[in-house]
Amino acid sequence: MSFIDTLDGAVVSFFNYGTGTALDLSNGGTQNGTAVIGFQYHGGKNQQWKLQKVDSSSVWPTWVIRNVQSNTNLDLYNGGKDDGTKISGWAGAATQNTNSHQLWYLVSADPAGRVFMIQNVGTGTYADLLNGNSANSTQVSGWEGRVESKNPHQLWRILRI
Repeated sequence: MSFIDTLDGAVVSFFNYGTGTALDLSNGGTQNGTAVIGFQYHGGKNQQWKLQKVDSSSVWPTWVIRNVQSNTNLDLYNGGKDDGTKISGWAGAATQNTNSHQLWYLVSADPAGRVFMIQNVGTGTYADLLNGNSANSTQVSGWEGRVESKNPHQLWRILRI
C-alpha cells in the first residue's frame, strides 16, 4: 500500500518543499475567501487539513482538502485558470463534492511518494507559493506547472498529524 492510499480521512499538514513553510488558512478564518498562505509551522488547527477522497480511482484519486479549524475547503477562486488565481477557504461539502474549484489531485512528484503537487481538477493548475517566498503570509495561488519541472514553489511534503 502506498502512502497516498493511507490518507483518506487523515489530518495532515502540507509543507512547501522549497521553504518549509506550512499551508495555512490565514487566522483560521471561517469567511468564504479567507486567504490560504505560507506561514512558519506552529501546529495550529489552521495549518491542519483533513483529506477526503471523493472517488475510488486508484490512479490520482480526487480529494477535498478541508481545513480542520474552519471546516472550509481549499478552493481555487471561481475556478480561475489564470496564473495567480487566489486559493482560499470556502464553504463546501466534505464528501460528495462536485465543485471542481474544490477538488484536487495529489500528484506524486518523487519515487518515494512523499512529495506532491496539489493540482486543481477543474483547471489543471497547481497550488503555488508565490515566488517561493519563505516570508509569513506569502500568497498561495493557482499556477500553471508540470511535474517534470520540479518547481519547488509547487512541491509539498505531507505530514500526517
